[in-house]
Amino acid sequence: MEDYLKQIFDERLLIKVPDAEDRTLTTSTKLLEKDKQLRRIHEDLLQRKDEFQVKMQYFEQRRQELEKKECQLKESLIRFEKFFKENDEKKARALKKLSQERSLQKQRVKEIENLTAEMRILEQKRDKLERVVKSYAKYRDFLVAVLKESEDFSEIPELIHRYDALTANLEDLKARERLNNQQYEQLDGDLRRYREVTYDEKLTLTNELVGMRNKLERYQTKIRQKEQTWEHAREAAVNRISELCTIKAATQNMYKIARTYEKYGEEAHADDVTSQLKIIGDFIVDLVEVTKTLSPRIKEK
Repeated sequence: MEDYLKQIFDERLLIKVPDAEDRTLTTSTKLLEKDKQLRRIHEDLLQRKDEFQVKMQYFEQRRQELEKKECQLKESLIRFEKFFKENDEKKARALKKLSQERSLQKQRVKEIENLTAEMRILEQKRDKLERVVKSYAKYRDFLVAVLKESEDFSEIPELIHRYDALTANLEDLKARERLNNQQYEQLDGDLRRYREVTYDEKLTLTNELVGMRNKLERYQTKIRQKEQTWEHAREAAVNRISELCTIKAATQNMYKIARTYEKYGEEAHADDVTSQLKIIGDFIVDLVEVTKTLSPRIKEK
């Protein structure tokens, strides 16, 4: 519609440049011409408006029909979805039932296979027992022949009982032999362990003896060293005693000289060296004083 109006406007309302012959027309003539053009345009617009309204009515009717069809389609779609959903539910139930039946069928097949396998095992055991019975038949025939030849046994169970008794005695003898062997092995092991322990003790005692000998040698060395030290100490003590005796003798001689003068106290005991030395000291002090007094006089003479 907009394109149509634009086209009408371009065709009828745009002012064209007047040609040379139009320039001679008067202004009133031009106005009349324009007025005619406007009336034609108005009539054309009214006609176009009527046509547009008719088209709009048609479009509205078409829209209503389309909406009605759309509602019908929606209802059909809802019915179809409902049908499809019900169909899916039926299908799911059918599939579930089919799955259960298949599981049950598999279970039954499994049970049949297990029973078949058990039956085969039982048949194998039966065949094996039949073969064992056939293989033992010769022993039964042998026992029957033995009974015919023997006077001690009248029935097969008696013979079997006798055989079991002999077998038990044999097993008892074997058990005793194993016990004796075990005891022998135990005694032999005890003997080896005793020898090992004795050897270890002997080795330990030998090591202890060597250690004690080494310790004795060290003690003897220390004793010799101490004896040498004691000998040196004894010699030093003897020398000291000798010196003390000499000093004591000299002290007694000097004491006797000092005692020639009675002014030096009482007589001291022979073993009282301290008192004697005190008296000797007093005597020497007096002697020094006398010497100091007499020395100037001697020098003058």
